[in-house]
Order: sequence, then structure tokens, then C-alpha cells
Amino acid sequence: SQVSSDNIPVLRSHLTWVNPEAATSQVEYGLTNQYGLATALDVNLVTSHSVNLAGLSPNTTYHCRVKSMDASNRLGQSGDYTFTTNTASSIVISPAARTIMPGIGQAYTAEAFDQFNNRLGDVTSSTVFSITPEAGGSWAANVYTSQKAGAWTVTGNYSGLTDTAALTVNLGPAHHIVVSPAVT
Repeated sequence: SQVSSDNIPVLRSHLTWVNPEAATSQVEYGLTNQYGLATALDVNLVTSHSVNLAGLSPNTTYHCRVKSMDASNRLGQSGDYTFTTNTASSIVISPAARTIMPGIGQAYTAEAFDQFNNRLGDVTSSTVFSITPEAGGSWAANVYTSQKAGAWTVTGNYSGLTDTAALTVNLGPAHHIVVSPAVT
């Protein structure tokens, strides 16, 4: 009874419920009432349950049901409930500015914010990062390995929301010298 959901940030929801006797805690959830996902079973026997769902998408309606099993292995579960996650209005990528040398890797992170600038959570794994094409180099997820010296713009794109950061790649130390003329 008393199943409720609080959308804390865009990527999490907090579910609570109570049982008349001590029991385990688990939540099944997904985009339909067929669920498809479940939290890890919490084997602690309690009457007041609290479970966080993480890794949710913004502005999405989820179905869920709560499950509990008592010490006698009697399973109880709720009916189908729905909740909708908050909507992200902007993202911020970090670091906002960095100076590195060629061949060095630089990691970036992205956070989502709502229209009131409330932090909604880390969205790094769902953000596509890019850099000014002339910079060369390569990306491995959110880590850019620099190639060419210059002042470049890094862009993060999450669900159509973008933010930019400045990356300066300074000339590296001398690798070799060339003496001219080579023959006299």
C-alpha cells in the first residue's frame, strides 16, 4: 500500500511503499506494463520500503510495480503504476576550458539541468562529443586525444541540447631538429 514516486532528477526516481509485515524490496519497471527491467532484490526484511531507480531517460513515462516477499516466502506485488521523469532544458559540459599538449587525452562530462537550473543528473554516457574538425585527434566515448595545436571548440550534444567548451592545444616539446643546409 501507499506506493508513491518522487522524481528526484531526470535520471532517477524514488519509490516508496509499506507492507503490513516485514518483507524484501524489489521494483520492476519499463516503458510498458510488461516492464523488462528490475532493481536488485533487497533481501532486508522491512515494512517501509524505499528504492531508487537510476539511468532513466528525461521526459519519459515509465510503468512500475513493487514486489515484496515475507519470511514465509509469500510474494506480494502492487498493480501497475506510472510516473514521468522531468525534462532537461540545458546541459553543461566540463571542463569549460582546458589547455593540453598534443597526444594528451582530455575527459569531458555532461550534466543536465531543468528550466529552473536545477541539476538533473549526469548525462555523460548519453552525450555525443565532437571537436572542431580541423583539430584532428580522436574520441573514445567522452575522452578526446588531441592532435593539432590550436584553439578549438568542443561541443556536447544531449537530446538536442548543446553546450561548448574551449580546448587549447599548445605546441608540444621539440621532437627533433633539422639543420639546414644538410650538406655544405
